[in-house]
Amino acid sequence: MTTSLMSDTLAELVGTIPGVMTLYSPEPVIARAAKVALATVLRSPATTDRIQVTDGPAGVHVSVHLGVSRTQSAAAVCRDVYEHISSAIRADGQDVDRIVVKVGRVS
Repeated sequence: MTTSLMSDTLAELVGTIPGVMTLYSPEPVIARAAKVALATVLRSPATTDRIQVTDGPAGVHVSVHLGVSRTQSAAAVCRDVYEHISSAIRADGQDVDRIVVKVGRVS
């Protein structure tokens, strides 16, 4: 599976986890601004993945920033997200290099 397709698939999966309110782009603000500026110059749409998936030295590296519901434990939601992503990658027959889950907002 390509990293772009895997990113979309994982974003759909993570969006179904109880307590996940939204996904934020894991890219730094400067990188996103540069993409938007370049897309404007090239007159093409600027796209960013809601979950960043790359190939790491030992397998797939995933980075996700999310907003969680205040009615759920942020730590528990992060553990659920980690477990779901890890299971999905392994089910695809790939190894996990690293999964980074960060909370950007509790609301």
